[in-house]
Amino acid sequence: MAKEPAFAFLIEALLSSRVAHEFRVKPMFGAHAIYRNDKIHFIVRQKDDATRRDDGIWVVIAEDGVQSVCKEFPALRKIEMFQKMSGKSFPTWWNLPATAPTFESDADQLIELVLRGDPRLGKVPKSKLPKTKKILASTRKKKKKVSRKK
Repeated sequence: MAKEPAFAFLIEALLSSRVAHEFRVKPMFGAHAIYRNDKIHFIVRQKDDATRRDDGIWVVIAEDGVQSVCKEFPALRKIEMFQKMSGKSFPTWWNLPATAPTFESDADQLIELVLRGDPRLGKVPKSKLPKTKKILASTRKKKKKVSRKK
């Protein structure tokens, strides 16, 4: 049996909006991803394990919007488990920690931004990119690998 999504108020707000038909919730990595059409906007996560510091709402921010969104929502921080697991950060993924004093009010404001279609939030996952963009991305990676070997 699938686990119920964490922070149901966020999902309920999106699915009760006038554009509810544009949203879908998909189980992912023991959490739940929230999409609007082809763009992923949030992952809601609550686990009782060593990574619980990253519990909350994971927010996808466009690279050119990171600075302004983080200024607007000072509680956002990098996702710690990404850095611990891979030694690198993912610049478009940010965590609104469930323990933040402003968690619920920030979540409500983020919901409003997504409902208004704020272009700073969300991205189309690589698996959804058109084939030509995938090929270009793959070619760039191969060129980087070749140049490193020299």
